[in-house]
Amino acid sequence: MPWFAAHAIMYFRLKSGVQQRYHVWENVLLVEAADSRQAWDRGRELARRDEGDDDGSLCIDDEPCELILGGLRKVVEVSHAGLEDVPKHGDEISYSKFEVADGDALRRLIDGDEAAVVYVE
Repeated sequence: MPWFAAHAIMYFRLKSGVQQRYHVWENVLLVEAADSRQAWDRGRELARRDEGDDDGSLCIDDEPCELILGGLRKVVEVSHAGLEDVPKHGDEISYSKFEVADGDALRRLIDGDEAAVVYVE
């Protein structure tokens, strides 16, 4: 069966009070499935396992919160370097496309610094 990368958008929701901003993770999950539709379903199922509040101990900025699956952003079929249908060294697991405003923003992104990006799908 083929392999896919499921991009799950997970966010932290405060348990009380007004939430001004959201901390978001994009988790990329490796999924084996017959086709992209099944990969979508299996990816969502895997991501839901991460939901919760760690038995009440999960906090963001010292505020109790819970981790929520917002949804899957995309599912990408793994591009294998060889003929076998198994993940191995050199495979392209996933990719993202986005734009930055200028060379300075590009340098910040490359250096791992904060940079504004626009995702292009």
